Amino acid sequence: MKDLGKSVVWAKPPKVLTQLAEHMKLMHARWRAGHIVKSIPHDQWPLIQLKCAAYDALHGKRSNWLRQGKWEGNYLASMSDNAAQASTFQSVSNNIKAKHHFNKVVFSAHIRKMNKNNKSEDRALLVTDKLIFKLDPKKGYKPMTSGVLLRKVTGLSVSSSSNQLLVIHLDGHDDLVTCIHKTNPPNQDRVPEAIGSIMRVIKLEQNRDILVNVGKSIQVKLGGKTKTISFDETNGATSNFRKVSNTSIMLTTSTT
Repeated sequence: MKDLGKSVVWAKPPKVLTQLAEHMKLMHARWRAGHIVKSIPHDQWPLIQLKCAAYDALHGKRSNWLRQGKWEGNYLASMSDNAAQASTFQSVSNNIKAKHHFNKVVFSAHIRKMNKNNKSEDRALLVTDKLIFKLDPKKGYKPMTSGVLLRKVTGLSVSSSSNQLLVIHLDGHDDLVTCIHKTNPPNQDRVPEAIGSIMRVIKLEQNRDILVNVGKSIQVKLGGKTKTISFDETNGATSNFRKVSNTSIMLTTSTT
């Protein structure tokens, strides 16, 4: 069969065989998936694995999460995405690699970051297979810290809508509260790719799964306090953080 049995209607089993029938369906699904995967060129497997990780975390929870096309990962080193500063970023990235001995860049992007004093700042995010770094793009991507070990990552949080909030929850540290921006093309949804990339590298490097929270509001830890992020998405697609109160933050969008 061309669809490898997808269209087959399974007969209702006797009650005593219900569990066996479900097991057989699972075996068939895995067999069918194996045949489909074999037809995919080997060089596309890493992308499929990232999208599968994102699917597990976001399907049915986040609207329009599957962006078509290539997921590049290291966007700040891309001339098509960061032409004015790609070479500067690559030089800094190489220096960090030499110092901290990571193997590869998993994901990078320009972000807006909310700090513990409720101020929003332009920063860059660099995720490697060993550590996560915050960089200052206005100072030639100067590292702002010595990096946070991946083993400190306890979970991730994103919005159920398509805004670009990305929260990285950390053990023993304030959460990294960010919003991806300055993409090319403008306002491209890269949160699912970031989610898949971080989940995948933690699974590969540490053999553990992390929880991904998807919601209409998100709780974070900043300055040792729990705060709630809500969303105002009525005015456009360019995002920024705004303090509402000592325990409340709004991620707003505007046309500017």
